[in-house]
Amino acid sequence: MPSPARPHRCAACDEPQRSDRDPLVEEGFHHDVVFHLSCFNSPAAQAWRARAMAADPAYRRFTELTTEELPVTCPGCGEVHAVSPKAVGMAAGSWNPNCTRCHRQSPEALSWVHRAQDVASALFDTIPKLFLGPDDLAALRPELERARPAMEQHSKLIEALEGLRGDYLRGRNLEAIPRRMAELAARHDPPGEAGDCPCGGRYSLSAPSRCPGCGEVLLDSLFHDVCPP
Repeated sequence: MPSPARPHRCAACDEPQRSDRDPLVEEGFHHDVVFHLSCFNSPAAQAWRARAMAADPAYRRFTELTTEELPVTCPGCGEVHAVSPKAVGMAAGSWNPNCTRCHRQSPEALSWVHRAQDVASALFDTIPKLFLGPDDLAALRPELERARPAMEQHSKLIEALEGLRGDYLRGRNLEAIPRRMAELAARHDPPGEAGDCPCGGRYSLSAPSRCPGCGEVLLDSLFHDVCPP
């Protein structure tokens, strides 16, 4: 690994935080390494990452597996496909289970209660001030209270998935991840017809991404999606 950055200084420019508009943010793998937001993808930051990848195999693994549109060669047919981390950025919390037999994904993400929670927050914090009177809000409250257990269950699911992803990215307890994911899948996979794929397989959290061409497992990961061509 390159020489560690000095505390509270950007690893790219070696300057402290300059303003609230250009904060120091964690690099992602090394919690003691920070970059200015404006330096995060600068040539100096990219050079720092290149040196870190050359020096540390664990950091190389983390960086490659968090790369958007990472090229991966199919071991079955030799075609190159791009893969990206599942449920990150604007899609955070939206986990679309893969099919157990083919390359398809469930058309429904496991995120509906997450969105419902956002809606509930908006209802109670914003809409009452604009449109709803006390009687309207009182009528909605029982429905939202009935949804609360499902919201809390979903929040715990996402927390568990992110914990497994963290172990996978850092190469920790890899042999236990399939078993732990299978346990989550048994409780949270889409039920009934919602879990049926047209090919006859089932959509499952425990299914890896497959090649759109030949159906072989493209990447030994439960945390990536194959990008559309």
